[in-house]
Amino acid sequence: MDNDGYDVALMLLEKGVDADSHSAFSESVLCMASAMNKHELVRLLLQHGAAVNENGGGEFGTPHHAALCAGNNTITKPLLEHGVDVHA
Repeated sequence: MDNDGYDVALMLLEKGVDADSHSAFSESVLCMASAMNKHELVRLLLQHGAAVNENGGGEFGTPHHAALCAGNNTITKPLLEHGVDVHA
């Protein structure tokens, strides 16, 4: 099992894929993980330098907005630890 994409993401990041990659719909992986309440994936992306304040594109806005709009308040902790601008 790939732990909701964690193992695949780790392999790709270790191979040099940018942590700020975007989906085919222009949404950042960090925003999607934040919206989907994927704590470990969010932490992994942040550890690999994902931009915490970047507008993730699509319907999400920033990762912080994505988490809050989806009701995933606990995702905000790792975002805050990595310097999220709560006013962005």
